[in-house]
Amino acid sequence: REGEEQIAHFLNPLHYFETALRLYNTLDFETKISGLQRDTASLLPVDSWDTVYKSFGPNWPVVNIFRLWGKEIAGLSQLIFCFNFTNELQIPCRDAANSESFKHLYHPPTYQRNFDYLTLRLRTTLSTPFMKIKDMIPSYFYNNVHKSYISQREVLLEAFEHQMLHDPRYALTIEQFQSYWILPSGADTLLETLKDIFKYSGLVLYQMKERIQNPMDYFILVTERYKNLTNFDSLFGYKLGDTVKSMKEFKYNVAKANYPLLQENMNIIFFCNRIHKSQYLREIRICYSADTLQIISCPESETYGRGLKLNEQKKTHYQICNDGFKIPQKGKELKDRS
Repeated sequence: REGEEQIAHFLNPLHYFETALRLYNTLDFETKISGLQRDTASLLPVDSWDTVYKSFGPNWPVVNIFRLWGKEIAGLSQLIFCFNFTNELQIPCRDAANSESFKHLYHPPTYQRNFDYLTLRLRTTLSTPFMKIKDMIPSYFYNNVHKSYISQREVLLEAFEHQMLHDPRYALTIEQFQSYWILPSGADTLLETLKDIFKYSGLVLYQMKERIQNPMDYFILVTERYKNLTNFDSLFGYKLGDTVKSMKEFKYNVAKANYPLLQENMNIIFFCNRIHKSQYLREIRICYSADTLQIISCPESETYGRGLKLNEQKKTHYQICNDGFKIPQKGKELKDRS
């Protein structure tokens, strides 16, 4: 306050950093937090976090979280530990409170990479091919990082049209874009539509330096993955308007049609729209290794995965398809409600 003598807590910048490191070492933080480390891309139950949190007692830290899916999934943004400056003893933080208002903890296996797998999203159509490409997005685990990437890399989009038009592959693949990709109405040009797709998917995947160094690299990579699958001129034993009584049988038919790329025990995800108490097939998700680009079993957490567009970041209206879902036959049954 004005008129009072100001006390310098640190002699110099080096003293500040030495103090911070010394206090950090008293927490034995790495040992305690190791309970959250694992090798697989899976969400942790809240019990795992409770065990780690209790190990910091009785002087509890303040826990700041961010929510990825309402009360279902939360991630840790920071832990704040409090110390008495005079004797450097740890003390309880005034606002410390352990939040149990989430069921699963989002904690990636490592932050040394930006995605563990890629997800090819295919959308239902009413004419052949009956499933088309929406996009290929990075794994949900680094969702928070990816959102910041979009703003950081948006300047790269300024060169999008120039790069596409001067890439000899573009003219050769225009027909494939129109045949294999979902191209929303409303855009003035094909390039405008592709730019929007790239902004919220390929732009984030620029980290795949050896494979994606320009926009066409992304579109070619995704299109080739799609073409390696069975053609979607049929609906695996069903037709438009049919009711699929057995989800298990439908999954089996999809895997069989794509054998050996897809194995029967691999988890692929089927999303449905719910309209007037009925489910309608809306989307199929197939996961790929970021390292090998081979199909892998999708982690269960990918059922919460969303695209990076603002309207998709909100809780989606899609739900996992159950026995008795229907194959759409009208445009209103395909309406995107997310």
